[in-house]
Order: sequence, then C-alpha cells, then structure tokens
Amino acid sequence: MERRHFNRVPFCTEATLFTAGLQWQTEIIDLSFKGALLNVPAGAQLKTGDEMTLSFTLQDSSTSIVMQGHISHIDKEQIGFHCTLLDIDSATTLRSLIALNLSDEHLLQRDLAALLRG
Repeated sequence: MERRHFNRVPFCTEATLFTAGLQWQTEIIDLSFKGALLNVPAGAQLKTGDEMTLSFTLQDSSTSIVMQGHISHIDKEQIGFHCTLLDIDSATTLRSLIALNLSDEHLLQRDLAALLRG
C-alpha cells in the first residue's frame, strides 16, 4: 500500500497545463505541497514523465500559483502531477491554502517538515 508523505486537500478549480508550447485547460481535484490530482484535459496526449507547468488563479483573487514538475501517473480520467519547483510567492500562497483546508496545525507542520527533507 502506498503511503503518502503529504496531506491532500480537496480543491476544485480550473487550471492550465503548459508544455513545449502547448497548453490545455483542466480541473484540479486536490492539492498537496508536492503536487496535484487533475482531470485529464480533453484532447491531450500526455504520458508519464512529461515535464509540465501547472498554473491556476485562486477564486475571488488575482493570486496565482504556478508549479513546475512532471506527470507521475495517468489513468483514464485523472493525472497525478508531481511538483518539483515552486516559486516563493506560490509556495507562500499554497501554504496558506493548505493550512486553511487542513485545519490541523500538527498535520501542516508534518507536511512542511517532510517538504524540507525533500
């Protein structure tokens, strides 16, 4: 059984995946400090390992989060996106977003410690 090192929080919003001059609209299903679970974009021909950038704007805000990474897995309807790089502004915003949704300081601190261990 797979053991996750980071808590996922449900987060339904539209997002854009970018790679090699192409882009697709998708929806985020959930988020963590190390990635996101996404719906497979219509018409996209993606494969595990593809380097991507995921970008989304928070609702009722002009604040965006931009994650760089790769596709860790794909099934019929969902894509696992593994984040490998996050700018400081995106990381700060993501931390606040996850803190609000976890509502447990211990879980947040555990995730941050795991993130720092790499």
